[in-house]
Order: sequence, then structure tokens, then C-alpha cells
Amino acid sequence: MRLNKLELHNFRNYESLSLDFDPGVNLIVGDNAQGKTNLLEAIVYLGSGRSWRTQKSAELVRFGADFADLEAKVYSQQREQTLRSVVFPGKRPRQLWRNGVKKKSAAECAGVLNTVLFC
Repeated sequence: MRLNKLELHNFRNYESLSLDFDPGVNLIVGDNAQGKTNLLEAIVYLGSGRSWRTQKSAELVRFGADFADLEAKVYSQQREQTLRSVVFPGKRPRQLWRNGVKKKSAAECAGVLNTVLFC
């Protein structure tokens, strides 16, 4: 599995972010409270459909925004794939897509983004 691109809109402290990853090593550095952990949380959320930091989806959506939109382009299972999640702050359920096809559960996206190492 290789993460190629990550796009975030209204996720945690990110209004808009687009990152292209190098196939080799990528370092995420910055001052405290700049969003490094939020970036890692977004990657884990796309791969698992859950956050390890909160059970409340409202906390994932940037303050004042109507929704958060996360998208990753990955090379996995010998092909290019796309994962997308749209999270809403209220009781409205999240929306999930794998390769442009809407899915009913995170289980239908499992295995695409499954190897993330934190050192």
C-alpha cells in the first residue's frame, strides 16, 4: 500500500489541504498544535472508518463548517484506488466512497489503506 495524495476540507483545523506524498519516506514536522496528529488521524479515519481520538463525528468537522470531506488516492491491491469520507457534525450519517462508488459501511472499504506505521 502506498499513499499518493491526501485532500482534506474542513477536517479538524484544516480548512483546505492537499498533499502529494513521495513514494519513499515522508516526514511530517511542525510546531505544537499545528495539525500533525490531525493529519495522521485523517489517514487512519479513511482506512478504518474510525478515529482513535473521539467517538463524536462532530469533533472531526472544522468549527463552523457544515461537513468535513476527506479523500485519499492510494496504490493498493496492485491498482490505483480512491477512498473518500464525508462526515457531518449532527446525527446525519457519514458518506463513504471507494473508487467513486458509494458504500454502506466502512467494512466495504477495509483493506485498501491498511498499513500505516507510526514511529
